[in-house]
Amino acid sequence: GTLTKEEILHAVKNEDEVQKFLISCGNQNLSDLMVPSKLEKTLAELDTDKSGEVDLPEWEAAIAQALANKLEQRAKDRAEAAAKARAENEAFTKEFLNKAREVFELIDKDDS
Repeated sequence: GTLTKEEILHAVKNEDEVQKFLISCGNQNLSDLMVPSKLEKTLAELDTDKSGEVDLPEWEAAIAQALANKLEQRAKDRAEAAAKARAENEAFTKEFLNKAREVFELIDKDDS
C-alpha cells in the first residue's frame, strides 16, 4: 500500500490516534506532517523514490528512525536516573554511616 497526500491530510485532521502518534513519535519528519506549512517539504523528504506517495518501505524507514530516536532518549533517561540514584545512595550511605558513628559514640560512655 501507499499513502497519498490526501490520505495523510485526512488522517492528521480527523484521527486522534494518528495525531497523538505523529506528535510524540520521535521523528521530526513524521511530526511535521501535522504542520500544514511543512507538509509538502516533509512529504518530499519521506517520499525517497519520488513516486508522489509514501509507500510502506518509506514509512518503515521513517518509523525505524523514530524508534531509534525514542530508544536513544529512553537510554539517556535511564542513565540520568541511574546517576541520580547513585548520588542519592552515596549521600544516604554517608549520612547513615555518620549517624551510626554518632550513635556508637553516644553508647560508648567510657571511650574504651
